Amino acid sequence: MVAWSIVASCQCRITGTTSFYVTRCLLGVIEGGFIPDVILYLSYFYKSKELPIRLSFFWGAYISTSIVSAFLAYGILHMREVTSWAGWRWLFLLEGILTGLIGVASYFYLPPSPYQTASRFRGKDGWFTEREEVVMANRILRDDPSKGDMHNRQGLGLGLL
Repeated sequence: MVAWSIVASCQCRITGTTSFYVTRCLLGVIEGGFIPDVILYLSYFYKSKELPIRLSFFWGAYISTSIVSAFLAYGILHMREVTSWAGWRWLFLLEGILTGLIGVASYFYLPPSPYQTASRFRGKDGWFTEREEVVMANRILRDDPSKGDMHNRQGLGLGLL
């Protein structure tokens, strides 16, 4: 999210077709894995029968933010009267900064897994007791035994290719 927000913010400095195509291409490359990552992340916490309702909450929030951002965009586009910058430049800059702040907050708040919830930002005791973590692990592994090796949590590097 942070990388996406940096590129999105840089769109406020577009000067021609080349810079437009470069930033749009970078946004597409960076954004391409966001939805699959969200689904993978939620699958660590919920069984396959529970996941669709959680994803419906995600898609509902996604659509709701589109509605709110449309109203924000209307106001931001009228900022051209405040400074000499065009309203669309303000739109890209401010929405990119907001997304970057949310990305940084998410990095610190969202745990890497259901078993690693303790931290300075989430509380020193974590979200779940040890027994709840065991119950959660058993539920998820009984639903999908392939999640037991957790190889999908390794970083992608040349050694894995």
